[in-house]
Amino acid sequence: MTDPQTNLASRLWRKDVSMWHTPRSSFAAIAARLGWLDSIGWMQARSGAMQAWVERIVRRGEYERVVVLGMGGASMAAAVFAALFKPARGYLPLTVVDTTHPDEIARLGGGSGGGDWDLRRCLFVVASKSGATLETMALYRYFRARLSAQGAPPQANFVLITDADSALHRLSQTEPFRETFINPSDIGGRYSALSYFGMLPAALLGVAVDEVLQRAQVFCATTKSDQPAQNPALALGMLLARGAGAGKAQLILRLPQQLCALGRWIEQLVAESCGKDGKGLLPVVAVHGMHDGMDFCADRQRQIIIRLGDAPHRPPSAASSPPPSPHNEQTACALPFTDAHQIGAEFFRWQMAVAIAASELRINPFDQPHVEQGKRNTQLFLQGRERLGAPGWCGAQYDLYGCNATRGDPESETEAGALIAAFRRTLTPKHYLALLAYLPEDAQTIALLHSLRAQVSAQLRMVCTLGFGPRYLHSTGQLHKGGPPSGRFIQLVAAADEDIALPQCEYSFGQLHRAQADGDFLALRRAERVIMRVRLKADRIRSLTRFVSDFIGAAD
Repeated sequence: MTDPQTNLASRLWRKDVSMWHTPRSSFAAIAARLGWLDSIGWMQARSGAMQAWVERIVRRGEYERVVVLGMGGASMAAAVFAALFKPARGYLPLTVVDTTHPDEIARLGGGSGGGDWDLRRCLFVVASKSGATLETMALYRYFRARLSAQGAPPQANFVLITDADSALHRLSQTEPFRETFINPSDIGGRYSALSYFGMLPAALLGVAVDEVLQRAQVFCATTKSDQPAQNPALALGMLLARGAGAGKAQLILRLPQQLCALGRWIEQLVAESCGKDGKGLLPVVAVHGMHDGMDFCADRQRQIIIRLGDAPHRPPSAASSPPPSPHNEQTACALPFTDAHQIGAEFFRWQMAVAIAASELRINPFDQPHVEQGKRNTQLFLQGRERLGAPGWCGAQYDLYGCNATRGDPESETEAGALIAAFRRTLTPKHYLALLAYLPEDAQTIALLHSLRAQVSAQLRMVCTLGFGPRYLHSTGQLHKGGPPSGRFIQLVAAADEDIALPQCEYSFGQLHRAQADGDFLALRRAERVIMRVRLKADRIRSLTRFVSDFIGAAD
């Protein structure tokens, strides 16, 4: 029998499905997800035709913006390109819409205010591997109906990326699209950056796609050796696996600001691929220039620290760092990032590294069972077949900061203070705290949540992460339920200022968004995770400000 510790790169390139040590019943499913190994060459063969189509679109001058509608792996690579590249002259700026929050959708293109965009001048890229992603289809239906209401022929504004014979591909045979791009069905969503899902949005931005693919191909040639010293992807994969196996359950990604979107892409890849069977690494995106309270991390146990690009080393201050000890072991490395066109090589490095780490951890990196569970829960809430019952401690839910809980109400003050104090007693440096925000992503909300995150990290000497729902459900949500039981969770929810109806549906965007929050709350509770829900019902910013103040002020 082949030693599982050797020949990992060779076995991966041979597509040896036994290297992940999963039951034989999963071999066929794994084999059907290894097309990413060939995606660079596949995309190079189609790049010319794709770019010719883009040139025709740009020359006609019909559009002023590209809007990608997609969730998780279907849209995260597009967001990376939008962050790294400004639109080339004559090309189109790109925005990713991966939310169901009514306030966010109203701000962009709907609601009574009309939104910021002229929808008739938007080219919508509908991106879904399965063609049945609930959020993506809701957004597509909504924007298509808005265009029809404005008297525009909606098929002129929609481009499709999906798999052959998916639900969306079949729909395209009855509802015309401007163009349909069929992706290989053996490429999973989070491994799809170097296929149409990443490359078409990049081409519409005016990115030199051929250069990105060529850099990736050159890097790919360095990943064939079974010696980590000669294979940078294998070396990274072994580092990740050793960290998870040794109990370093946190992967700190220190990034320059321009690579923040790449950090979110890595976060999804690592968390969703490796966060299962009680195993996994918690990826934490720490962006240079954004205070995160984690200066102590460089002398912190159970952590791998990776600096990418020109993110400077941030040694801990003497005041914040514990004295060195055999238990405060740090594993750190720096990965070079010379210019934006290197991004394709970086995509491939991490894809291969995570696949190898999963082999060492003996888990299947290509499934996401708890993500699927969350989708089922959402449907059950939308159908009225599930509801949140008496919560019990691990699922505490309170109207702490709603319209009936004011500073002048002693009973509410007492209840809120007691709950916060009890929850804080569950927080120790061996845990991580995840803020799960089902809130609009406006500047004030983001600033308040980053402030809470930084103060929690500094005050309690623990890692704190921030995810906005429903986006994180397609990313770290898998790790939250399937990974190590070291998470503590605060879910923040609030009613929308204005709900928006969904065409051809019996529910609205507001109801969908709430069902996603309820479904994840239920899943975390059933996984016996410690979670507190805070419902902000009055003035959202004022209520959130108060919660942040009370939570930080509850220090022992």
